[in-house]
Amino acid sequence: MSTTWAGFDIALLLLGMIAYVVAIVMHVRARYVIPCVTGAVVLYGAWVLARDPKGPDYVAMGYRLDNLIDCLRWLGPLTLLSAAAMVGYGWWTQRAIWSRRILSVLPLYLVWALVQQTVFQGILNRRLQELLDRPWAVPLVVGLLFSAVHLPRWWLVLLTAVAGPIWAAIYLVTPNLYLLAVSHAILGAVAYFCVQGEDPLEEI
Repeated sequence: MSTTWAGFDIALLLLGMIAYVVAIVMHVRARYVIPCVTGAVVLYGAWVLARDPKGPDYVAMGYRLDNLIDCLRWLGPLTLLSAAAMVGYGWWTQRAIWSRRILSVLPLYLVWALVQQTVFQGILNRRLQELLDRPWAVPLVVGLLFSAVHLPRWWLVLLTAVAGPIWAAIYLVTPNLYLLAVSHAILGAVAYFCVQGEDPLEEI
């Protein structure tokens, strides 16, 4: 893939991120924003794959099963420890909402997490690898943008400022969008219920 296409993809994604943040700031309901973003990502991701002269390479993007164990070795402990820390925080501060609705949130969050990881890892991370000479800078840039797109929810900005670079770094080592989405969904749901004490379904 040429550096021209890499720059084009990054610029277009930045515009999309700005539009998303503006929609959130203007209090557009998630029931409208999420389907629109999901549809746009599916179409754009398909176009990115179709541009490859060798044909669509889903494995290179991270839609793969062959590295599940390797990726799980990194993601598993980090996800469990982070989730446990947030549950502990919710219990200690008494902010947590102990509800079975988290079981309803997880499947929905998993789809939304896969969309986000496709954007930030499958496209943005890979394009930055083509443009940046220093691999260590890629997770930092991805993490910064991933954090910024969660504005104006400052509590989410802070949490994603930690999670974003870690997910991006793991993607560099073992690119697997499925497990990244699972980790993202678990931590996102736990963060809403235990850190912020909110039910994300109420935003929809």
